[in-house]
Amino acid sequence: MSLDLAKKILNVLVEIGIKHVILIGGDNETILKIFPILNELYEGRVVLEPRLPLCVFPKDFLKKLISEGQIQNMCHVQNRSGIVFDNDGYILPCNSMVEVKMGKIGKDFSNGKELLALLNSDDIRSGYVEMLKYPSEECTFCNLNDYCRGGCIVNWTVLDPEICHRIVEE
Repeated sequence: MSLDLAKKILNVLVEIGIKHVILIGGDNETILKIFPILNELYEGRVVLEPRLPLCVFPKDFLKKLISEGQIQNMCHVQNRSGIVFDNDGYILPCNSMVEVKMGKIGKDFSNGKELLALLNSDDIRSGYVEMLKYPSEECTFCNLNDYCRGGCIVNWTVLDPEICHRIVEE
């Protein structure tokens, strides 16, 4: 998407009162171009939910987001704070991980107590441990771990972990 097209779309959305915009896709260069426009249009009420590892962005940009409270990690997989069910009643760790089926209602659980037991089982816990391994050793010692956690874990099926580098506060 061109920057001009993004500006036109965002202006129309602001005009009709849209209060929340989610940018899907895009690389760090696109985000760096669009974020200031969004921030101006929405008067600083913009929050970045990183999909990419934060170390691909300039440090000054990240420091500003952190100081303004404009960055957060909303990944329910990384936080273990949500569940996704597909159309057939299977539990998925994420709506982008349709091939990872963790259990099915009526087969693996029938009530809340059984669901919690399944989600806390050794198999599911070890699956999360594997999914949530940092993509790079550099992530282990990065000061932005709480905000980033390596970005979206689905991205690591295509991204090279060599893009990661630790960010250390000065």
